[in-house]
Amino acid sequence: MKAETDAFRNRIKDFSFDKLVELTVSGYEKYRDLKMRDEENQRISTEIHIRYSIMAEENRKLKEENASLKDLLRKEIEKNELKTRSTFGRSTEKLLSLIDSAANKAGDFEDEDQEEDITEKEGRIVSFPGGGNKADNAGNDGGRKKEKANTSGNKGSGKTGLKRSIENLPREILYLLDAAALNAAYGEGNWRIAFWREHISVEKMPVSYYARYILTPVISSGLEHELYTVPYYNLLLPHTYASFSIMADILYRKFMLSLPFHRQAVDYQMSGLDLSKQVIIHWVNAIVPEFFERVRSYMTEYLIRSGYIQSDESYFLVNKDGRGAGHKSFMWVHCTSEMLDSHPVIVFYYEATRGTDHLRQLFGEFLGYIICDAYISYQVMEKENPLITVAGCFMHCRRYFAEALFVNDISSMTDDEIRELSETKALLLIREIYIAENALRDVSPDERLRERQISV
Repeated sequence: MKAETDAFRNRIKDFSFDKLVELTVSGYEKYRDLKMRDEENQRISTEIHIRYSIMAEENRKLKEENASLKDLLRKEIEKNELKTRSTFGRSTEKLLSLIDSAANKAGDFEDEDQEEDITEKEGRIVSFPGGGNKADNAGNDGGRKKEKANTSGNKGSGKTGLKRSIENLPREILYLLDAAALNAAYGEGNWRIAFWREHISVEKMPVSYYARYILTPVISSGLEHELYTVPYYNLLLPHTYASFSIMADILYRKFMLSLPFHRQAVDYQMSGLDLSKQVIIHWVNAIVPEFFERVRSYMTEYLIRSGYIQSDESYFLVNKDGRGAGHKSFMWVHCTSEMLDSHPVIVFYYEATRGTDHLRQLFGEFLGYIICDAYISYQVMEKENPLITVAGCFMHCRRYFAEALFVNDISSMTDDEIRELSETKALLLIREIYIAENALRDVSPDERLRERQISV
């Protein structure tokens, strides 16, 4: 480097002053250009660094958001699977069915065929200790034995529910025989009927409505022929066409089939009966409070006297009371114990909210036990009324473990790994409780208490 500097000095030592000035100015201009380029490069480098930092931060946030969305999607998928099971698959709450449905989450619908054999369905079988071949009512199968269904037609054969119900229906027997076609096919006098093969179809008779004309005499009495009418009263609703049968049909469609009055009116009109929605609503509003309020009051009074009530509530969407479309309302259901030595009583109450006021009004004079979930209103009632004891429903506790078991990827686990799951262990413990309780179902309360104390 020093040698180059000395060589440059030797080259310029004989230059004139003007030449040196020109050379210096030229060098300064080149230096200025290089400095400007360096400053521009530094500015560009700084801007690139800033943009890189911004993009790196955005990339980090997008990765976190993507991971969060994936986790949310997984939870929604699991939630939908659990909701589908809760709505359409109550039988899958059985312990072994949980194992099978968790390992085989998708399945095709199988129709019931009257002529095909019922073959065994392959599924995963996991044996659990202490179960044997018994099944408890909590939905826990102690063991499962696979057999081919007996299709011989004898009692105990593998008939489907549809086939069993068809056998109890009234029958119409039709003989399909075309003698001319058989003569043409086999020759006249050259064939005979060996036996008849049976084919079954389910038929529905068309709904028919008829008008009942009730004639009451008008009496002419005395020489002056004064007319007297024998009185007639419509027991349901005076001066209307309403009858017990048509009202039973309307109420069944509405409260059992959830068929709106408008659609009922359309169906009646298509059948030739011009029964409008307004008339249906008028009949229902006039008749239901008059007749059913007394029944409801009696059932509620009987329920309160039982001393042991099971309660729950469920929401549904209602468009009424000036609230927005699809506003959430609640249907409360209260029933007596299945061990009560009388006819069961089940009472439904519609409420606009889930507030505690409904429980206060219903259980104001109640003395006994309420079996329910962990909703806070029941706890409030227990604190306000020392005569009430609130007890939790074990099925609500069990359901969380069942749902937790269902979302596990059991298909990739061994039987030993399934048995070691915390959810499986909890379900097995709860199963033992239900097995013990099922054995005491038909004994007296005192004997049931003694057996429980011994078992504990």
